[in-house]
Amino acid sequence: MDRALTWSPPYRAISPRPAIQKVFNFHPPKAKIGSIKPIDVHVSGGATLWFMGSIDPSELWSVILHTINGHESASKLQLFSSFISPPSFSVRIALNLKGVDYECKPVYLFKGEQFQPEYLKINPMGYVPAIVDGDIILADSSAIMWYLDEKYPQHPLLPSDFKKKAINYQASHVVSSSLQPILRVPILMYIKEHVGHEQQISWIHKHLEKCFTALEELLKDHAGKYATGDELFLADVFLAPYVIGYPEKYNFDMTEFPLLSRLGEEYLKIEAIQGAIPEKQIDFDRSFYYMDVSN
Repeated sequence: MDRALTWSPPYRAISPRPAIQKVFNFHPPKAKIGSIKPIDVHVSGGATLWFMGSIDPSELWSVILHTINGHESASKLQLFSSFISPPSFSVRIALNLKGVDYECKPVYLFKGEQFQPEYLKINPMGYVPAIVDGDIILADSSAIMWYLDEKYPQHPLLPSDFKKKAINYQASHVVSSSLQPILRVPILMYIKEHVGHEQQISWIHKHLEKCFTALEELLKDHAGKYATGDELFLADVFLAPYVIGYPEKYNFDMTEFPLLSRLGEEYLKIEAIQGAIPEKQIDFDRSFYYMDVSN
């Protein structure tokens, strides 16, 4: 560990590590200098350390680094996610597009972790995704998207043009309100266990066809390289998880949906989307990935 400090008298120390780029201001109290020294460590959210007596600079640097690492870890946005959840996929895309540094906290749905008391405190519905950002706790992918777009304005998820904005709202709601709720993993597993595998696949195909038909029609006069033009917006973020891998997983024929098929190919070229795909998540398990559909 690099413990060196660069001192600028009388009470200033600058981190020598460029990756951190932190400045620490030392404010001596009215009491005798050397007896009590409050050290204000300027990190996200602020933190103050108090030391008694004299401090060796090398020891001080060790404490400061420990404080930075612990404080920044605590302040980093946490995403409670599952690799098998399309809404989680969408939120990962949004976070990646915006360049938000976040910590992924996998929720293992097939082990029932979403129903544990610890998680139900975060989302009483027991669904993923959910985020914890400081003192903000949010569940539901739509609410999370709106929050992220307000707090992290880089790469806006909505265009400035009000007509394109309206189309983005409509397309995203087709997915979030008409497709996501009826294709949730618990529902698919319930149909499979209580009705049968063939009926489960029929259910999936029926609702994919209905929503994809609506989206193909809605977007045909607005699409460019992506769903509503040549930039990625909210419609793309919600749509991507259902046109990347989803048709293959459920053996759904995309012949009648050339626009959505093309969008799926374009999405896979985007680094922010590549990094969000299920196969690249730390909790990915191929055996579980196909559990909800395997015979």
